Order: sequence, then structure tokens, then C-alpha cells
Amino acid sequence: MLAAARDSPGELPVFPWVAARLMEMLESPAAEIAEVQQLVAQDPAVSARLLRTANSALLGGAMAAQDAGQAVVRLGLRETARVAMTAACRSLFDLADRAERSVFPEAWRGLWSEALVGAHGASLIARELQRGDPGRVFIASLFRNVGGLVALKIVASAVVGGHLRPPPAATALARTMHANGTALGMRYLRDSKLPDYVVEIAGSLRDPPSPASRPELALVQAAHGLCEELGIAPFPTAVQPEEACVALQALDIDSARQDYFRLQIQGLAEQVDELL
Repeated sequence: MLAAARDSPGELPVFPWVAARLMEMLESPAAEIAEVQQLVAQDPAVSARLLRTANSALLGGAMAAQDAGQAVVRLGLRETARVAMTAACRSLFDLADRAERSVFPEAWRGLWSEALVGAHGASLIARELQRGDPGRVFIASLFRNVGGLVALKIVASAVVGGHLRPPPAATALARTMHANGTALGMRYLRDSKLPDYVVEIAGSLRDPPSPASRPELALVQAAHGLCEELGIAPFPTAVQPEEACVALQALDIDSARQDYFRLQIQGLAEQVDELL
């Protein structure tokens, strides 16, 4: 299926609500850098572009920026505004992007919701358990399934361009995204110059978790397992993946604590649903 499309997916689309809010915020002379940091951290496409710019050969320092917040500090508000506004304008007004998003609307919405709810959920669990770095867990979780987003964009582009007719059924699309997501995601993250830990977690999502040496991976797996169980996914199964079950056990999250985290994640999902 992916052979019907171009080799590169190009730029990923910005979440529509993030694009609109960014444009509103950055047009205000009273915009605060902390508010911009908080908003851009919630969008994989904007975060990737900011990190790529901040860690470029021209701007990169001795230590690479590890998350969108650090990238905003390194770039400053004016350059952040330029990069983010370019991404936002392109996503809102580019007809090709809009056409691609119209092909599989439920899959796009499911991916965006899963990314954002899972990122906030993983960060929440990290804080509650006092395990790992919540900021690193947030961005690793945000990008965990970026390969699925890349695969979806490639297939949608092929449909819009007339190279793939008729559009694939949901089951075929799900299989394609699952089979190709890891490789595509790691390639995208490396090309975008995202931190090594983000690339590593994206490539290790089905590995057995090891909270002692890799707490961030276990936290990401646990949060997204709960999301999957709650139906917060592009193709929900309402079944907790095996690696998530192992992660929850390895993190010593008992059934009562799992119920608590489910309630928190469900609340996050309702908030994200209002935004999307």
C-alpha cells in the first residue's frame, strides 16, 4: 500500500486546534513565553520543527535541546513565533493537507487524541509514582506513534493524488500503520533531529519494559495501554496490549491505582475531545 506513495511524507500536519490557538496567541503583543512553551509542547509537528531548528548546526549548543520548552528558550519568542506560525498557517490553509485529513477523519482524530491524552497521562503517572522525568516522558509519549501518523499521511496523500483507488478499508489501513509505523517513526524522528531517548522509545514500544534502567519506556507503555483499553486510539480494541500489562506490573501499579489512572485519563480524553 505504501508503495503507491512518495518516499517522504513531507511535513506532518499540525493539530487544527493548536494551529488556531497559536495564530491567536502569537498575534498578541502580550504573548508570554511560558504560554507558548505549554501550547507547542502538545503538538508533535510543531515540537519536531522547533527541536529541529533549535538543534541545527547554526543554533545548536553544547547540549541539544531535549524538549519543546528548551527549544523555545533557545530560539527565543520571535524565532519560535516564526517557526510555529509557519507550521500553523500551512496546516490551516494548505489545501493538500486539508484534503488528506478529509480522507480518514476518524483515524486522524484517533491518532491526535491518543498522542495528546497519552502524553499527559504518562506525565501524570510519572509524577504520581515519582518515577522518571515527567517532561521527558511527556515528549517521548507524544511521539511514540508518530510513525503511524507518517504512514497515514503517506496513504492519504496517495488516495488524494489518485495513486491508490479505492481508499483502503479501516482494517487494511490499521495493518499498514502497525506494520510500518516503527520504522517510519524512527526515520522521521532521526531526520527531525529529535533527542536520542525519543527515538529509542519509539523503536522499543513492544519491548519488555525495565523500570530500573528504562523507567520512561515503562511509563509510556503503561499510559498508552490504559488509553487503548479505554478506546482512545485510532483503531480501538478495548484490550490492553501485552507490553502494557507487563509495564503496569513492573511499575507496581495495582488494580486500585489502575482504576484511579483510568479515571484521570478518561478526564483528559474528554478535555482533548472538546479541543479537537
